[in-house]
Order: sequence, then C-alpha cells, then structure tokens
Amino acid sequence: MTNISVRSPLSQYLTHSELNALLVIVCDNGISGFLGEHSCMDGTPTLRMNEFVLASLASNAVDLGPARTESTGSDLPVPKELKFVVDAKVRRAIDDSCERFDKLVGHHALHVRSTLFSASEFYLNLNPSN
Repeated sequence: MTNISVRSPLSQYLTHSELNALLVIVCDNGISGFLGEHSCMDGTPTLRMNEFVLASLASNAVDLGPARTESTGSDLPVPKELKFVVDAKVRRAIDDSCERFDKLVGHHALHVRSTLFSASEFYLNLNPSN
C-alpha cells in the first residue's frame, strides 16, 4: 500500500472538491483515490462500495461506453489557467493553517480492517452472552 502524505498534491486533490458527493478520482499517471464528501463517513459501506466498483471493473461487468480515441474530448474548450495572487498576509495564513492542521492530524490515526462478517456478528463474537 502506498503511503500518501497529507501534504502531497494527490492528497490535496483527493480532499478538495467542488462536488460534495462520492467521487472516484483517476489521475493521468494512473494513481487513483476515492473522495467521500467532507464528513466522517462510516467506513464499512464506503469500503464495500469501493470493493464492488473495483471488482465490477476487473470483471468487465461495467459498460464504460465507447473506447477513447484521438478525437475524444476534442470538442471541449481549452482549459484556462486560474491565476491567484498570494501576498505575504495570505501566505502567513496558509502556513499557520498548515501548522494547525498537521498538529491536529498528528493526534489521530486511521486504520482500516476488512472483515467478512457484519458489525453485529463481530460484537456477538466479542460478547457471546448476548
């Protein structure tokens, strides 16, 4: 598993979106990720959904439409660069936010455990008297 730093461009891309929904993001270099809104989503349905999508793609069970060609997307307008002016005040605010974010994230850990049984079965196994 690749460890992605919270300061990497991919990490920032995967955590900032104008659409607060469920997004599968695939970059030109093949790296991909999943964005599940800007909230603390329950990991179990999110993990299961991703497993389903990946298994469906791997088994060619999904119609992805016509194959890409040289002319795919040729009718789209050329992207325009957005230029932002970042003065010293804005730079200090960004740096301060990054420091506070790193400190906050440093106090947390995230672990994913994939199981073949439901949460209720898990708790019953921990406490068989129920």
